[in-house]
Amino acid sequence: MAEIYASHWVGKGRVQRACSRARQTAAIEGMLQLHDEEATELLLIRHAETPCSHHGTDADAPLSVEGISQADLLADRLSDFWVEAVYCSPELRARWTAQIVADALHRPVQELPGLREIEGANQAEDASIPVTTDLFRQQRRWDTLHGFESGHAFRRRVLETLEGVQKAHAARRIVVITHASVINAYLSHVMDIPRDLFFLPDHASISTVRSLEDMHAVRTLNDTAHLRGHAAFVTAGQL
Repeated sequence: MAEIYASHWVGKGRVQRACSRARQTAAIEGMLQLHDEEATELLLIRHAETPCSHHGTDADAPLSVEGISQADLLADRLSDFWVEAVYCSPELRARWTAQIVADALHRPVQELPGLREIEGANQAEDASIPVTTDLFRQQRRWDTLHGFESGHAFRRRVLETLEGVQKAHAARRIVVITHASVINAYLSHVMDIPRDLFFLPDHASISTVRSLEDMHAVRTLNDTAHLRGHAAFVTAGQL
């Protein structure tokens, strides 16, 4: 009988420890997911494709036929959600994408200069300027490229802009349509990544961040579910 009771208490102890670990895991998951109703949800979206997207030119071109289709699919996806505001950068490709989305959501488009892409040297004016350098390939930092905006200054203006948007729409969902460089700047900060450019978002992709006070939870990264089955899209070219 003593052995039976001992086995019973050992088993009970294991169950208690397992339940304790389960509660800890649930608490950690809750913290990382930020399901709190007071959290603000930021949808960071790269503009849809332009005719220049495959050629790496700096021209602020309108959307291509493919890009318009991408924006339509994006708008259809977002129309299932309640969104309080739609923001975009001043560049034409972002404004056009934002307008298609905003029309579907019945919201006005609000332009913010702080969401413009990183300012760089114009290779079209000076062909001697290298597009990339070995140092940039190694470090992925804007400061390693000739003529580019300071990486520190760029990240600061992106953070100030997006934090201002979140403060203005606390506990709400916001759509921000901008550029790969801006998306990288914000996510690098949130995820504590030293590189200025750590991934290349697809055109019309969605990256979602939930924020509450000084806590952030990256819920999706480069979500392109709405584009699946659509014509192939290429991620080279404009940021």
